[in-house]
Amino acid sequence: MISETIKQAKNLFENGKFEKSLILLDKVRNLEDLKDSKKLSYNLLKSSLFFRFRRDEECLRHAEIAYQQAQNLNHKILSIDALLNKSWALLWFGDFEQANISIRTAEKTLNNLKNISDCDYERRKAFIYFIKACRSWFLSDSEGLKYANKSLKIRQKIGRKYEIVESYSILSGLITHFTDDFDNALDILERCHKLGLEIHHPWTETFDQKNFGDIYYIKGDLHRALKHYKRSIKIFEKNNNLNPILSTLIEIGNVYRERGDLTECCNYLIYSYDISKKTQNYWLNSEIITNIIEILVLRGNIKKAERYLKKLEGIYKTHPNNKRFEHSFLIAKALILKFNPRIKSQAQAQEIFTTIIKDQTLKNDYLITALLNQCELLLQELVLT
Repeated sequence: MISETIKQAKNLFENGKFEKSLILLDKVRNLEDLKDSKKLSYNLLKSSLFFRFRRDEECLRHAEIAYQQAQNLNHKILSIDALLNKSWALLWFGDFEQANISIRTAEKTLNNLKNISDCDYERRKAFIYFIKACRSWFLSDSEGLKYANKSLKIRQKIGRKYEIVESYSILSGLITHFTDDFDNALDILERCHKLGLEIHHPWTETFDQKNFGDIYYIKGDLHRALKHYKRSIKIFEKNNNLNPILSTLIEIGNVYRERGDLTECCNYLIYSYDISKKTQNYWLNSEIITNIIEILVLRGNIKKAERYLKKLEGIYKTHPNNKRFEHSFLIAKALILKFNPRIKSQAQAQEIFTTIIKDQTLKNDYLITALLNQCELLLQELVLT
């Protein structure tokens, strides 16, 4: 009976019916009575479902259990799935080193596999490309677009709609943040959203809304951006999904900053910073601290901004090879230097802004900040001469 329930849940999952699949699995009791292979199916399926519902802690926990079970059973294909689910969750926790280890192990395992069907091989290859694209997004790596396109091409050929939705999603996000082709990003996201609605993918109310918000924010349509951000955060808060809550709170704060409401902006950023301290997610911490520093500088509270800069420097020094942390630290440092009346400090700020602007891996919002502040400094020089 239990085995049949797991089988039904797996069939529902493969057809994109995630909610019904999870409801069935939640009814499973007495797991200890199951064969090891069924325990593996249960934990891997739970991990894959929590992946889609953005319940990162549970995704990671079940993925780790599933991986050990797959190793014990020498089930190479399912060990790859478990490793990639694990890497997804680790990326969202900001543990990029462990995520990389899981990705490399999964790729090596797949390349060494013999007697694997073309479909199984291609599906795992597409999954690896997808996770690599996600990793690139976190690390500001320009290779992400290549991986996202490869993942999408294979998944479109295989035809599993929920996987196509997910590749569309990361491709749209990468185009939004690392190119200036916002119309293309919007077109891809609309295709993603349409297909997601067709199959009731949970990302239609979460990731899609966040991605729509990002596009409209960068395009300057702050009203529409805020509407989408608040729609997505409602679902994240309902499910207590801390990592996406934090990333969305940052963007809501940015919208209020652009609207000139620094008080409301600061309220959202401080609220997000208080939450982030519970997660130990350095990626989100660095984003939040950078935004707080920008607001403190605008308000003229340089001493407090410098205290936050020391926190940011600590994160960067702990992860010196992470481009995201480097960009956050440099942009914050330059903003503080810019408001120092000494000519030497302003020259240092200009030098940093120039370095940032030349960096091809920079997120669009940081690029815009660097360009605007560099222009202000150059105009000040022009006035003085």
